[in-house]
Formats: sequence, C-alpha cells, structure tokens
Amino acid sequence: MPSEPNPLAVAAIQAKTPVGSPLNTEGWSNVPLALRESAQFSARVESMRLLQRVQDRIENAVGMLRREGMGKDGGEGAFQTREKFVAELQQIARDEGLDPLNFGEPGLAGGLQDITSVRRLNLVYDIQTENAHEYAKWKMDQDPDVLNAYPAQEFIRVSPRLHPRLDWKARWLEAGGRAGRMVALKTDPVWIALSVFGRPWPPFDYGSGMGLRDISRREAVALGVMKKGEKVKPIDKPFTEKMEASVKDLSAKMQSALKRSFGDQVEIVDGVAKWKGTS
Repeated sequence: MPSEPNPLAVAAIQAKTPVGSPLNTEGWSNVPLALRESAQFSARVESMRLLQRVQDRIENAVGMLRREGMGKDGGEGAFQTREKFVAELQQIARDEGLDPLNFGEPGLAGGLQDITSVRRLNLVYDIQTENAHEYAKWKMDQDPDVLNAYPAQEFIRVSPRLHPRLDWKARWLEAGGRAGRMVALKTDPVWIALSVFGRPWPPFDYGSGMGLRDISRREAVALGVMKKGEKVKPIDKPFTEKMEASVKDLSAKMQSALKRSFGDQVEIVDGVAKWKGTS
C-alpha cells in the first residue's frame, strides 16, 4: 500500500456521486458505463445516508494514507482502516434498518446480499479502494514513455483465496486472449472484455485475487505479443470517449429505464445523462 495518497486515485473517488437504487448487481450492470463508473452505489441499497458515509470513508481511506498508525482514538480524522470502515458502516446500516431480518429475509443474513454483514462491507471496501488505485496505475501506464518500456502485462494471482475461481483461463480465451501465459499489451481490448465491470484495470470480478504484472518490452517481444521496434499507442483518450459515448444520445427506451430506476437522481437533457447529486 502506498505511503502517500495518489492524486489520481483520490480524484477518481471524489468524482463519484452517491446514488441509491433497489437495483441488484445484474441491474446495475445494464446501466451505461459512464454513469456506473461515476456513481457511488451498492446493489439493492437505497439509503443515501449510508452511501454518503461510504463515499466519505473511502475518500478518507484513499486520500489519507499518510496517517496510518495515527488517530488511535478513532476520531473522524483518523486513518480509515478496513476494520474501522466495516464497524462504522455496519452500525449505520443497522441504524437505517437495513438488516435483512427486518425484511423477513433471515436467509440473507451474513451473506453478500446483506449490507450489514462483515463479508459484504469488506467487499465494498476492497473493490472501492482497489479500483481507485488500479485506475491511477492504469492512467499512469498510458504514458508513452511507460508504454515504451513496459508495453504489456500478465494476468496473475496476486492474492490467495480460500475458494479461488478455476475458470480464469477459459474466461481469458473467451475474451480474446492468447493461448499460453495470460499476457497481452496494456492497450489490448482483452482487458475490457475480461472484466465484469467493463474497464481495463483490476479488479476484474467481485472478490477476485487476480491482478497484473508489468511485462518489459524485451519479454513482450520474446513472447510474441509484439514485434521488435513496434510502437504502442495509449488508449486513455479512446476509452474516455467510449465511456462518454455510453451516456450520449441515449435511446428513448434507455432514458425511460433510467428514469424508472433512479427518478430525480438522474438528469437527461437532449439525450445526455448525468447524476444530479444532492447539492
């Protein structure tokens, strides 16, 4: 973990708008990419108070890394550890009456569909912080000098799991990856196709322990991923344009679906959608 906050990671979190919705994970996956990436949301959570607290505490976790080990009294300015995040959000969720027992769903208690559970809140924290830091790394990796020296990356396990997914190789090939080692140029569309979130940086799935390792130009050439002397063009701008395009000139059907799901939280003007926020 970095000892100093990365401004790109901080900006990525600060750009999010808390958005409440009863949509489940599958429902959110159908929301246009740009809206999904700019929303602070959690499946089946409508409580704006809870989502705003998630936003505040993730901002603190990503932006206040230099304060690790300080603030032992647990005050508002203390370093936001994972354990502190879970304890605080668990209490807020219970105060909001979000315990599944209140909805006659005892079978959901303690699982990933229970927003008051340690398991669910750990996942929220891990995905949010990993996404911010990996986005920052991806952004820096699109620098031409970085791409020239390390133009490729390898998909590898970076964190052990008690029950690891065994289908990553098949998913890699289905996404268009090469046979053999899971290596591709950093600009290869395989990374977007591999991700359930539609973005070219980790995490690539919920609770995944998979990540990326930089591959040098020499190794990339030796593996046949690129030719000697080949130049790799950054995809930063094209990907940003793709995200923006996902909310431009929306069909009438999509506009209606967004309004049904989010009401006044989303603003659609001339076919272009954006979150209104609470300000």
